[in-house]
Amino acid sequence: MATISTYLWDVLNEAKARGYNFDASRIAMRKHSVSIPVTRGQLDFEQKHLLKKLRIRDRVRFRELSAGEISPHPMMRVVSGDLEPWEAA
Repeated sequence: MATISTYLWDVLNEAKARGYNFDASRIAMRKHSVSIPVTRGQLDFEQKHLLKKLRIRDRVRFRELSAGEISPHPMMRVVSGDLEPWEAA
């Protein structure tokens, strides 16, 4: 519950920055200090997958994100490693 709530607080901030209405009263808990390890290989895979979709769906966002490095969610801690074994790539 704490991990999902923490994630949703950052979704709320992003939604506000983009001009969307997000009902914060529906988030179950306050923000906690959460750290989830994610491998560099998995992040690289996810970035390529996102850019592939954006190239078709949103050319402006594709160009914006292609220009620089995409940062992971603040609660993710990047560790060395390849694609996760559970990924069905």
